[in-house]
Amino acid sequence: MNKIIFFLFIILFYSCEKNTAIRDFKNEIDSNDINCLKEISRAEKDLKEGIDVYCKSFGMLIDFDKERHSAEFDSILKSKNIKVKTAVYSDMILEDKRQNCYCEIMNLMFEEKYGTQYIDSIHFIADSLWILKNLDLTFSKESVYGSWDKPALFPGDKYYNAMYHSGLQDKFDSLFTYYDDDYIYTNKENGLGLAQIRVDIHVDKKGNATIKDYHITYFDTQSNKEDYNQKYYELIKNVAFKLITEYKWKPATIGNVDVNSDLSVFIGLK
Repeated sequence: MNKIIFFLFIILFYSCEKNTAIRDFKNEIDSNDINCLKEISRAEKDLKEGIDVYCKSFGMLIDFDKERHSAEFDSILKSKNIKVKTAVYSDMILEDKRQNCYCEIMNLMFEEKYGTQYIDSIHFIADSLWILKNLDLTFSKESVYGSWDKPALFPGDKYYNAMYHSGLQDKFDSLFTYYDDDYIYTNKENGLGLAQIRVDIHVDKKGNATIKDYHITYFDTQSNKEDYNQKYYELIKNVAFKLITEYKWKPATIGNVDVNSDLSVFIGLK
């Protein structure tokens, strides 16, 4: 008997919370916003019938990073008997007119029922499924397919950084030690100069790196010089290329899936 009373209390509590949330939402709506009020009534009817609806956003509120796995996302929710609708938002905002009131109510109650992290977990699963279907694609900051969550790492890297790799820098510094009297050192203090090699690379999902392009930069504003030390360029390039291609990288990842990636790495010079 006590268990029955407890469950009735939970149902009553949830019902009161729901009514309070909807009432608070209604209080924000202008009395002349007839379309919004009609949508709220439709939402209340569907909620009363126990219909679960989740609304995705399209328009100025769209999240393009989530669009690539839209089909997988919809499929997962539908398999759980959750209807998927799209709320189309316009950038034309009319005074005292609220957009997508039905979807706002349904999403509000959906979050109360399933929790704030539920949809994020579905997105994670859906994106992982999409990635597994598209392992031949290459991801980068400029790719139309999107970027990685974590960039490729060189052995010994101490932190995640797509451009600067501490392990690669340490290896390069240990190998490139040939600085004779002709070498011009760059004053890099307080941003007065720059000395580096940029190497554009492709790291496949197995950790193999290939070179796409490179560029060596030397300039010193204090001495008003640039493009010096050119007799060292070939040696610098060869050492950098050897390290990048002969060592096995940790591939970039999206979620927990290893993916192909393009990135530019920078190695500092003296």
